[in-house]
Amino acid sequence: MSVRRWLISCGILLAGVAQAQQVASCAGEVLAGAAYLACSHTVPSAPTQLCNYTWSLRTDTGLHTFQGYFALLPGQANRVVFQAGNISAQIGGSIVLCQSALWEQPNRQGP
Repeated sequence: MSVRRWLISCGILLAGVAQAQQVASCAGEVLAGAAYLACSHTVPSAPTQLCNYTWSLRTDTGLHTFQGYFALLPGQANRVVFQAGNISAQIGGSIVLCQSALWEQPNRQGP
């Protein structure tokens, strides 16, 4: 029995690599003591994106990790989703994760 048949017989599905289209593009920068994180919705035909971010920055009082969330509507460009003052440096790059705001509603039938 081949390895593939054995895996299938055990109920293990063999899936290919899934690739998703990048719908949101974000960039963060620390300039003149302030931090800015801006995002753009890059595929007009794609639905609204629900996104969350985390970013570690050095402030006057030490290291801080900032977190938040936002909705990115189709067509929005260079939307500032985070800004803060008294920032001296970024510790690491910002991390932004987005997913489609569309979800399937169950097909409900009346009694």
